[in-house]
Amino acid sequence: MRNSFLFMCGMAAVAHAAPLLVAVELPTPDIRDLWVQSAHSTFAYLEPTAFAELTPADIPILARRGISVRVLDGETWSRRYFFGIIPDAMRHSLPGEVLWERDDTVLLSVSEENVSVLLGLPARFHPLERRTLEAGFWRRFAGTAVPLRALPWDAAVQAVVDAVNTDSLTAYIQRMQDFGSRLTLGDSSLAASQWLADTYESWGYPVEFDSFYVSHPAMGNWPGTGWERNVIARKTGTHGAASRLVIGGHFDSIVWSDTALARINAPGADDNATGTAGAMEAARVLRDFPMKKDVHFAAWAAEEIGLVGSSIHALGASQQGDLIEGVINMDMIGY
Repeated sequence: MRNSFLFMCGMAAVAHAAPLLVAVELPTPDIRDLWVQSAHSTFAYLEPTAFAELTPADIPILARRGISVRVLDGETWSRRYFFGIIPDAMRHSLPGEVLWERDDTVLLSVSEENVSVLLGLPARFHPLERRTLEAGFWRRFAGTAVPLRALPWDAAVQAVVDAVNTDSLTAYIQRMQDFGSRLTLGDSSLAASQWLADTYESWGYPVEFDSFYVSHPAMGNWPGTGWERNVIARKTGTHGAASRLVIGGHFDSIVWSDTALARINAPGADDNATGTAGAMEAARVLRDFPMKKDVHFAAWAAEEIGLVGSSIHALGASQQGDLIEGVINMDMIGY
């Protein structure tokens, strides 16, 4: 009886043990489907690796199903986690522990006091947050690939292409640069969003601000906390379709090598005035062309500090049950 009691206590301790941060290998569609069906919390996916939270008891169960798991951190969320693309020359100066790496991409564990040091390095880092990927994320892997087919020349499509104007694109990019900096929560970010809304309205589009509160503990709440807003211009389709298309790009900018400078001078010509300009020019041209489906032209805010604006947009669409049939996300298209 005593041995049975100790065994039961041991199993209870395992079942209630602290969660582990793990890397789960999903090399085939069948293995990936098994993982998705297991309904464990996945926080990021760099194909074919999922980054998730498991208890020690979960690991042997998954192993029996053919799913390989590697424990990255036994003291999960006691420190901050960041993905980064790191050249070899920078490896020695990283203020944290490399938990996982593939080629030049790494996942780092960083103490609170070293977050600002990490973000001051001349490289891009993206926080791993304790936010579970939604079920809709995995649907992109569930379908069958359909090859593109050759399309015959179409006079209407050619007319749209011919209406694109290089001078217009250049002017939008220059205007975006002229704000000096479009860093999230800065005065110029607010001014840029207003200019975008005014421009879309001048073309006859109804415009909405999609406001959200920025608080980013994973980045030490840098560059601050407060309200930001996406800009959404809407074109109504002729067929009243339930689904819609989205054409967009983020309008904020940053200087990762000098985050203090970013408050003053982050013109962001390529990243991402070009993408913003591309979406704007699509809107300017398509205003005169009837479309069967609704089209939303989006300018997303707070992307550089963690893809916040587009995540808010996607989450809102998911919660409302909106059917988005396609997205063209323009990012650094002038590089």
